[in-house]
Amino acid sequence: GATDFATKPVHGSTLGFRVGHLIRAGMALDEVYRADGSNRALLQAIPDLVLRVSRDGVIREARMEQGRVRRSRYESYLGRNLSDVVPSEISGKAMELVERALATAGLHSAEFQLPEVRRVRHLEARMIRSGDSEVIVFLRDNTRRKQREGRVAPLVFNDPLTGLPNRARFVQRLE
Repeated sequence: GATDFATKPVHGSTLGFRVGHLIRAGMALDEVYRADGSNRALLQAIPDLVLRVSRDGVIREARMEQGRVRRSRYESYLGRNLSDVVPSEISGKAMELVERALATAGLHSAEFQLPEVRRVRHLEARMIRSGDSEVIVFLRDNTRRKQREGRVAPLVFNDPLTGLPNRARFVQRLE
């Protein structure tokens, strides 16, 4: 191969070129290690679940280095199709987003409501193409935020002490 010269006899006139090649190869390898460390740190800083999903909807990999994501919850989904993991309505919408992300450059996002036993989970999915046949999915759970918004919304138009309509409600009705 290209690096076999390291074990063969070396002619003095080419020694400088060969040493230069080895130094450049070592520097390139150091750069790869640095970039890998930066990528790992970036993935740990992201609060979302990061998935690799193929064109046909198979979940290939899940990055769960964050302490906020329970590993046991998502490990069983690896290697399975989205249609096996979530309801058909949601998987259809997700597959449309996968196709759109593969067809065009840029970030594509959608919100999903995933029904569970005791509540509805509100998820936001952001997808971007990664190669010709897969996308990277950033999945964020917005359930708590949506619950807080639901508790705060009535306070906007009603007095918190009496529960009666306030000035904002009056102005809204006039318009």
